[in-house]
Amino acid sequence: EQMLESKRLYETILTHMQRGILAVDGHLQIRTLNHKGAEILGVSADEVLDHTVDDLALPFADILQRTLQERQNQPPVETSMRRPDGPFPCEYETSILLDGRNRVTGAMIVFQDLTERRQFEAEVRRMDRLASVGTLAAGIAHEIKNPLVSIQTFAQLLPERFSEEAFRDKFGVVVQSEITRINRLVHSLLDFARPRRCQRGPVDLHDLIDRALTLLDNETRKKHID
Repeated sequence: EQMLESKRLYETILTHMQRGILAVDGHLQIRTLNHKGAEILGVSADEVLDHTVDDLALPFADILQRTLQERQNQPPVETSMRRPDGPFPCEYETSILLDGRNRVTGAMIVFQDLTERRQFEAEVRRMDRLASVGTLAAGIAHEIKNPLVSIQTFAQLLPERFSEEAFRDKFGVVVQSEITRINRLVHSLLDFARPRRCQRGPVDLHDLIDRALTLLDNETRKKHID
């Protein structure tokens, strides 16, 4: 009765755990895969029992093999894994399994799908950006006001000095320049607030820094930062 009670407790714990649990013997044959683990990997637990783990997940096979060889638990590792519906971020760690005589009987890997965590972290970052937009808005408003004053000044003088060719030429240059400046400020603010997919590739660091400084220009000048 004690053995049956212990077995029921063990099965209940495995069934309700929110992390995947996979145990193998010394030959990397799967002996246990809980419900959550099967769900994460997109397989049926019954179908994979007694199969070798490299048939199921090669990254698991490598780290479990190392665990058995070194007789040492392996710390958490994050990697990208695949299941039938596509790749997903996964974190896993291992533990060695010993019998009552301290002999190695196998190894266990505990793993979890990090997709929801990554989505939550991305949402938090997006909310942080939106909160920062409020702070930046005051500085941006000040930056937009300056070119608008220049445009307004030239526009007021235009009727009485329209006949002057030099003034008309200067008016065209200044207005175009100031409109470009306003447009750049608005685009910089929108780029900052809009969540975008991370892309890897060459980048002009000077351009990146210039765009960042455009947003911060009012704050840096107030604090006398050159």
